[in-house]
Amino acid sequence: MADSSVPRPSDLSEDSPHPSSCLPLACSQPQPRCPWKEVTVPVTSISSCYSQATTLQPCPVHSWATCHVEQCFLSWFRDQYPCRDEYYNVTWFLSWSPCPTCAKKVVEFLEEYRNLTLSIFTSRLYYFGDPNYRQGLRKLWDAGVQLDIMFCDDFEYCWDNFVDHKGMRFQRRNLLKDYDFLAAELQEILRNPMDRIDPNTFRFHFPNLLYASGRKLCFLCFQVEREDDFSYNDSDRGVFRNKVHPWARCHAEECFLSWFRDQYPYRDEYYNVTWFLSWSPCPTCAEEVVEFLEEYRNLTLSIFASRLYYFWDPNYQEGLCKLWDAGVQLDIMFCDDFEYCWDNFVDHKGMRFQRRNLLKDYDFLAAELQEILR
Repeated sequence: MADSSVPRPSDLSEDSPHPSSCLPLACSQPQPRCPWKEVTVPVTSISSCYSQATTLQPCPVHSWATCHVEQCFLSWFRDQYPCRDEYYNVTWFLSWSPCPTCAKKVVEFLEEYRNLTLSIFTSRLYYFGDPNYRQGLRKLWDAGVQLDIMFCDDFEYCWDNFVDHKGMRFQRRNLLKDYDFLAAELQEILRNPMDRIDPNTFRFHFPNLLYASGRKLCFLCFQVEREDDFSYNDSDRGVFRNKVHPWARCHAEECFLSWFRDQYPYRDEYYNVTWFLSWSPCPTCAEEVVEFLEEYRNLTLSIFASRLYYFWDPNYQEGLCKLWDAGVQLDIMFCDDFEYCWDNFVDHKGMRFQRRNLLKDYDFLAAELQEILR
């Protein structure tokens, strides 16, 4: 088991400075502006490399000037890419997962750059037994950050792109010693559903759109009602989103099914389950839902999807038909559904619901679903 008490630079206070020594050692020339940028970043507790590929000086750990590499990157990025409206795809490779302070600052950073997607692959989990550190990781996840433990291909990618290996061949020896434990631990930290999602996440990922550029994530807002004295009472609400790591894919629907089986092991009880999905299920998830319904024969499932995923593909159409044949109610989200989600699954902080742009392609999607199920 990995030692979670290994020391690392101390956590930052809110007013910690950003010393000049955090600047990259060898910044490449700024690239021409383009609609989408990719910034791949291995970040360690000692040094950090930025691709295009640039490298940070050692992370300062003086008590009077602590600056974790995550914050060094955020400061550098704001200087290099001041335009908040462009699209960016950022990848970090970390030797330690972020501390709570850095997690908070990353979430604030993502609120500035609303068209930026961030993936974090970490080699180790920092103080994973501490509730504050676990909560920090969940906040990143809730903000739409992809989180996973570095696997063999990640290490090899870093070796090829960020290590001055002078022609030495990559060797994976000892790099994956505690991978299974750490991957399981991270999954356990993130497996519980989110209570609510950010308003901007909802507005970006949930509109009825025929073409939804940049919306690679799928969010599943769920409500579980269990029969009690011949009436249904709310038992659970929450939000799942898909896990997109190529070696450990888990769609939001699969996350829910796994969670439900753990939470509600009694197959004979009566349940009423409602899903509000940003994307309709893929054929694999449709098959798994049908199998799930064969286990829970007294469960009724209603699915309201904002968009149809690959609706022109016969396999995806067949998957929706199988759900329909299994007794699943299927429909496209309409105004009342969006407002219900806003009230129950969005951390709106008192902001009033607005339907603007949510129903853009509703008529087409509703007609298309009706044609598929006809």
